[in-house]
Amino acid sequence: MTTLAMDCSTSQGSVALVRDGVVIFDESFDAGRGAGGRIFPILEAARKMVERCDRIIVGIGPGSHSGIRITLAAAEGLRLGMGGDLLGVPSPLGIAEREFIHVGDARKGSYHFTHVREGKCVDGPRLIVPEDFPGLVGELSVFCSAPLPLGGPVLLRVPSAAVLGRIEGLGCSKLPLEPLYLRAPHITVGKPVQGLSSTATTVD
Repeated sequence: MTTLAMDCSTSQGSVALVRDGVVIFDESFDAGRGAGGRIFPILEAARKMVERCDRIIVGIGPGSHSGIRITLAAAEGLRLGMGGDLLGVPSPLGIAEREFIHVGDARKGSYHFTHVREGKCVDGPRLIVPEDFPGLVGELSVFCSAPLPLGGPVLLRVPSAAVLGRIEGLGCSKLPLEPLYLRAPHITVGKPVQGLSSTATTVD
């Protein structure tokens, strides 16, 4: 089985090819604000190594909205050209540890929280407030992709496409894939503009 995996849910993206459990291509890149397009030449390099894929796995978050949307669009296009099943999985599963807590900044005074055990999400991803955090951790290791004021030991770790590519037992996802949003988009109604009959809206 040949798997193409990708993740851009954090400021460090990655692309990997896995054939029968062996990583044959693995490259990371800067996927920070405005840099998500850097995935395309890396995907092209990976695509030249194989004619088709049995499956394409994408980390769907939670995390960077723009980075996740870019990878989903790229994966949809690659599925049409290379074949294979398209699968979306929570990005924290891309961390190679047996059991851990993954936390990220969800803004507006909240975190996204995921408890992963043996390659499965046993709690979350879901939103929590900082006050909830101490009672959810216990003795488990805590990972996050950027420093957070959590008041305890936190290890910096980002999801890896190579780890996502080795996940087994996944069924085909319902298409089209959607980013893993933990809250509804916040829509702001703009102020009326003189001379115009409608108002503008912005989505955060």
